[in-house]
Amino acid sequence: HTKGVYSFDWSPSFKFIASCGLDRNVLLWNPFSAKLMGTLIGHSASIQEVVIIDRENQILSIGVDKVVKVWDIRNHKCIQTFVDKDYYRPENRISAAVYDKVRRQLLTASIALKAWPLKNWDLSRSGQCHGDAVTCALYNQNFHQVVSGDQSSNVCVWEVDSGRMRFRFGGVHGAAKITSMGFDKAGRRLLTGTHDGVVKVWNFSNGCCLKELRPHPPGDEVTSI
Repeated sequence: HTKGVYSFDWSPSFKFIASCGLDRNVLLWNPFSAKLMGTLIGHSASIQEVVIIDRENQILSIGVDKVVKVWDIRNHKCIQTFVDKDYYRPENRISAAVYDKVRRQLLTASIALKAWPLKNWDLSRSGQCHGDAVTCALYNQNFHQVVSGDQSSNVCVWEVDSGRMRFRFGGVHGAAKITSMGFDKAGRRLLTGTHDGVVKVWNFSNGCCLKELRPHPPGDEVTSI
């Protein structure tokens, strides 16, 4: 670390130490050689707590801005980010954190304890998923849903809390590949673009196409909406 260290944790199973502090990074150390094994980069504020969950192959880091990140121990990638949106007094920050192994939940504390249960998403029970590579994914804040599109021109609508697919409509552009997606300003209409320049407007709650914008002559790939 180039600045002060706030917290560290030891992994009995994987035999390494994770530390965090003012410099916004989580450092992974080999205690036997005193060498750095890896650096987890992603926080935009100082990190005050780090917790290792060996059973889940995960590392939790908590920033002073109440941003919590979940990291995969095996590839050092961030797999989830969430924020504690509650306001605390006198300091609006999480002051302590611990993982409850029995109930499988993260406990954070400020002026009171708050539980964050660990949820496993069973995609095998969520219905038919994408059969091809996903090219776009968007989060809709109004409906708390994620909309994803793939190379086979299929669109899936997912519930964020449960991870289950709510709705799916396929072949939205025929044989053309979806290359870009976006929402309108109100977040109620989905726009999809393809590699041949066609843009369609959808009611993504029922799969109804409301408008098609087709260039003349056929255009280039739509890269952003």
